[in-house]
Amino acid sequence: MNWIDLLVLVVWGLTAMWGFKTGIIRMVVPLVVVLVGLALSSRIAEPVGNLFSFVSENENIQAVAGFIAIFLALFILGGVLSSVVKSAISIIPLAGLANNLVGAFIGILIGFVLLSGILTGLQKFPFGGVSEKIDDSPLGTFLADNFDVVTRGIKLIPGDWNQKAQGITNGIQDPIDTFNTFQDGINISPDLIPSNLK
Repeated sequence: MNWIDLLVLVVWGLTAMWGFKTGIIRMVVPLVVVLVGLALSSRIAEPVGNLFSFVSENENIQAVAGFIAIFLALFILGGVLSSVVKSAISIIPLAGLANNLVGAFIGILIGFVLLSGILTGLQKFPFGGVSEKIDDSPLGTFLADNFDVVTRGIKLIPGDWNQKAQGITNGIQDPIDTFNTFQDGINISPDLIPSNLK
């Protein structure tokens, strides 16, 4: 057992408490956000990560930054949707304990799917020895190795997704390549730089 295992257990505990407190109805939106976020970020994290080339030259770190950016955008959208859903269903009474218990179960499910995606992403884009730590972790290995099985099993990623995702990736990558080529092609003559900036 290493720090990855402890992190997995803590995240599961926190998501279970969050789900218990929040209830089933308000947990559905975060679950959908996590599933859609993993489907998108597992396919387009690299091209989106190219936008973060100013942060690091390491392509794996760029891909992880793209992964995080996609999730942050989707969580903001999910927060807005969750507020709308909460106000829309506030008039529907649900059994208190049953609502909370199912919410806790969905919270654990969100933690499972989220951690599976993150650990799989860190194995795909390794840096700083994290991949070895995941391999040494029984829970980390289980989550990372079963992520593809889970996503295919719940039809999160359709059979032709790889072809569609390649089209999306190419569509995103082309403007990024154009921008990078343009940026690389800009050469400022030393004569144009003021002497106090040289």
